[in-house]
Amino acid sequence: MPLEKAERPHIFFTRINYYESAEDQKMTIGAGRCKRRGIGLFTILLAWHLFAPIRAQDATDETEVVLTAQTGGTWRWLDVNDQPYSSAFQGTYSYSQATVRVRYYRYAKKQRFHLSATGLKPNFAYQFKLVTDPGTSTSELVGYSGRWWEQEWLGTAWSSGWNLNDKGDGSSPNPNDLLYEARKDIADSSSPTGLHYLYTGYRVLGYFITDATGSAEVTIDDANSYHVLWKTSQISPTADDGPLITYTYSVNPADDPAYDTTYPEATVSIFGEWERLPRDGIGLLAGTYTACYVLLTEESFHGSAPLAGFWAHALKGPMSFTIYDSADWGPKIATVPAAGLHFPDTSLEKESIANLEIRNDGPLPLSFNNPAYP
Repeated sequence: MPLEKAERPHIFFTRINYYESAEDQKMTIGAGRCKRRGIGLFTILLAWHLFAPIRAQDATDETEVVLTAQTGGTWRWLDVNDQPYSSAFQGTYSYSQATVRVRYYRYAKKQRFHLSATGLKPNFAYQFKLVTDPGTSTSELVGYSGRWWEQEWLGTAWSSGWNLNDKGDGSSPNPNDLLYEARKDIADSSSPTGLHYLYTGYRVLGYFITDATGSAEVTIDDANSYHVLWKTSQISPTADDGPLITYTYSVNPADDPAYDTTYPEATVSIFGEWERLPRDGIGLLAGTYTACYVLLTEESFHGSAPLAGFWAHALKGPMSFTIYDSADWGPKIATVPAAGLHFPDTSLEKESIANLEIRNDGPLPLSFNNPAYP
């Protein structure tokens, strides 16, 4: 039998939690019996009032770039398993045939980059990097969480350069950082910059293997900083290294036009050697990233064969974004006024909401609690 109006319990909402997982976004609402009409409606409206602007703010930080083909590198003409492409493919392929889009966005306090690519080299390993213009503030932001490329003024020109390669025990500042700090301000009046050394910060954020058509769809975040890629047939990964990517494929020239030789099924596993530690704990530093670029680099696996290549730059595109300091994310507490909040046909009286607080621990997680109803 339906309850009479006076007997019907009023539902109130003591807690609204918003959280994100890798797969989706969810909002949970805890419910109980209400002392006063309108609390539930008030809390829901309040939640969405604060929740919607936060999501909108995240959306405004999205940016997408189409990468541009690079030229002049020592190209690799072996696939990930060191199997050569056909002479015809080597003679006709260029990265101008590829279409690569990269979208940047913030997600759960991480910076994410979604890559969508077609027309790359098939069955091929690439590094995904951020690189910068040398001697800029962005160069320092990237270098201090990644690596340094050093060039020296030779009197009439800059040297071609080299990596600083002493990563120490993974902690920061590492020996490379200390050398950078010791040399970066050494004066040289004959150089274009007035300095003897020129530094470019860059960082390997991730890696991937294309499929048989040269396509890839991958999302990479800023949790790790890598040195270079290896195959497990070369060295074994440690617990500090990046995750394995294992790829199984075979080659039939009838179906794979980049080849002229049949190759049986093979399985190859690659991983990223750590540059900074801890694993999964190296976010990009807070700041404004301008003069910054996404770069795909061919992985040559330290090969020395004639077709092995030498970490050639494949495609590149400019990307600017801002990373906020963790202090900007909260916690922040605001107390709802105890009077003056009214909805149609109901009034929220002082004793109903005097203890209601909004607790915003930053964009994620977002929670609204009424301590009067634990």
